[in-house]
Amino acid sequence: KQALKLLDEMQEKGIEPSEVTMSVAIKACGVGGQWQRALDLLSTMRERKMPLNLYVYNAAITAIARAAKQMSKSGESEGSLFLEIQDLLDQMRADDIEPDGFSFSSAISCCGAEGRWEEGLSLIDAMEKGGPKTRPNKVAYTAAIASCGNAGKVEHANRLFRQMKDQGLSADRVAYNALFSAFRVAKQPDEAYDLWHEMLGNPS
Repeated sequence: KQALKLLDEMQEKGIEPSEVTMSVAIKACGVGGQWQRALDLLSTMRERKMPLNLYVYNAAITAIARAAKQMSKSGESEGSLFLEIQDLLDQMRADDIEPDGFSFSSAISCCGAEGRWEEGLSLIDAMEKGGPKTRPNKVAYTAAIASCGNAGKVEHANRLFRQMKDQGLSADRVAYNALFSAFRVAKQPDEAYDLWHEMLGNPS
């Protein structure tokens, strides 16, 4: 609220906000759970023909992904916020801005919150086909693993976990927990037991 108040105060004093100012305000809206306001600010930038860059788009995507997580935890998820992110990714490409690993990771995180495991897998594929800046990172893989696991798609979750490790990305506790959760949902205690030993460095 304070960030938006300062933004209004700037305009009242005749001080034109820059793209940096607007992106920070968009990020503040995301932290405050006001994803609609974040998109309104992005639309305002477009209407004023202000430069739109990767940082601005990522701030808006993160705002939506954060809201999806919060709504999922509270049981209020509508399952439609990913469509907003998909529109932003399309807008980025139309503006000749290539989404980076952060863009995709946030989008996949939203997929996980809304149970869109198939879309999460598609985003991983898109990252693999992109340039060096879009290669799947640990955050993206973990989000996709969690998305598949929550949907009971343990085979996909396990494949992503192995794929991540094969690409030289070390699995941290969050990644292991995501796969443990997948085995729990699929009721596969033996696989979970083997993963436990693997995590401890003693594969059975």
